[in-house]
Amino acid sequence: MDQVTILAKNETGDKPFNVTFIHDNGKVKVTCNCPQGRKNEPCEHKFRLASNDLLMLDNPSQRGRLFEAHVWVIQSRVSDSLLELMQMYVEEKPDIEAIRKLEGKVAQMMKEGS
Repeated sequence: MDQVTILAKNETGDKPFNVTFIHDNGKVKVTCNCPQGRKNEPCEHKFRLASNDLLMLDNPSQRGRLFEAHVWVIQSRVSDSLLELMQMYVEEKPDIEAIRKLEGKVAQMMKEGS
C-alpha cells in the first residue's frame, strides 16, 4: 500500500486541506478533510487533484507527488468516470442534474477505492 497526501488550496485562504490518495492493489481511494470531504460528499479538491489540476496545489513543490497520485488514478477504474465528469464541467450547456449524479458516483468510487 502506498499513500500520498497533497495540500489543496482553501478558497477562503485559510489552512489548506489534506487530500490523501491511497493506492492498494491497483485500487485508489481519495479522501479530503474539507467539510464536504469529511461527510464523504462530492469534493472539488479530490476531483481536481485527481485530475492533476496543478492550480489546486497549495504547495507547488508537491507537483511530483501529485503526478504520482494522478498515475494511480488513471490506472484505476475511477479514471473513465472522472474524465467524463471533467468533460461535462466544460460543456457549453451543462446538464447540472447529470453532473450531480456523476459527482456522486465518482465520490463513492473514491471513498470505496476503485
